[in-house]
Amino acid sequence: MSPSTMLRRTAVGISVAGLAGLTAALADPARLYAQDSIPWPRADKLSATVQVRVTATRGDTVRVSYALTVGGSSVQPANLFVLRSDVHPTSVSGPVGWYASSGVIEDSGEVDWSSLAGRADVRPGATERGFEAEAVGLLDIITYRVQGRHAAPVVTDSTEGLIQAPPSVWVNSVGGSTVGFVAVPSDNSAGALMPRLESLIRQSCSLGWIRSREVCRALGGKLQEAARDLADGRAREASKDLREFVQQLREWHPWEGERQHEERGIRGGRPEQVNDAAYWLLRVNAEYILARL
Repeated sequence: MSPSTMLRRTAVGISVAGLAGLTAALADPARLYAQDSIPWPRADKLSATVQVRVTATRGDTVRVSYALTVGGSSVQPANLFVLRSDVHPTSVSGPVGWYASSGVIEDSGEVDWSSLAGRADVRPGATERGFEAEAVGLLDIITYRVQGRHAAPVVTDSTEGLIQAPPSVWVNSVGGSTVGFVAVPSDNSAGALMPRLESLIRQSCSLGWIRSREVCRALGGKLQEAARDLADGRAREASKDLREFVQQLREWHPWEGERQHEERGIRGGRPEQVNDAAYWLLRVNAEYILARL
């Protein structure tokens, strides 16, 4: 069969299929006007958690590394990881097999990592590390989203107009809260930033990132002392309070606390009271204020 004959037959076949679809739709008026009636596949058939670690701080620049874990009972592997971020990162990188980028999705700035092939997906029960971003800004509480791998709807001539537009990643996904970048406020003096740090500790306690009420009260009380000293013009005392605040964080954070106890010859550190997200969020912000005292 010549190429021209094959091309003509293909064209005729497509035309016949399209005509058949139109004829069927005309015979059923409800179908003709049932636009967007075929749903886009769900991408939220999984559970996912994110761990965070700050790997470098240089003045206003912070580098953060994330680890993504997919729950063992998940149906889908993860192939897209997105963070809300209105701060454009200076650099992003990902694990082998993942493409890192940043931009805007709908009304929100974002940083995202997408798996280039199924073999690079994060499988149920597995953890992938190395999702990294660096930016000029402060750390704050942001939202993340994770999508599971899913196939696009199969389009035919008779169903093309019936398939819904792909839903937003902010909706068709699973997610939660983690630590990420926000812009440095125009007033970045120590006095202006102290109320913000006090708000961050309250939010960390509310999210359960700090598990003990006693620890929440102790850390909050130390910040209140620092705020009073700063308001009264006692910058040296406020600096001492903030250094003690950071030291308390280190002792109550599981890894830091364990290391310090080992250094003191004490076996067995304190149980986890402050998780990774709260530790890095509060420590980096406190040290940022300390640099301005």
